[in-house]
Amino acid sequence: MVNGLDALEDMQMSNEKVKQTSEIIIGTKQTVTALKSGIVQEVIVAKDANDRMTEQIVHLALKEGIRIGLQIHD
Repeated sequence: MVNGLDALEDMQMSNEKVKQTSEIIIGTKQTVTALKSGIVQEVIVAKDANDRMTEQIVHLALKEGIRIGLQIHD
C-alpha cells in the first residue's frame, strides 16, 4: 500500500517526466490508440481532466499494467 507522501512524491516525479519526455501524446483518442498498440510507458492525467473522458484511458492503462500519474502543477 502506498502512503499519501509516497503518492505525492510520485505525482511530482510524473510532472517532471512530462517536462522532460521526448514524445507526448495528447488527446483521448490518440492516447487510447497508443495504449492499444503497446507503445505507452506511462499515462499522466491532467489535474483538470474530465473524469468521463479519462475513464477509458485509466481502465486500459490499469489493464495493461501501465503506470498512471496525476499532474498536480501547471
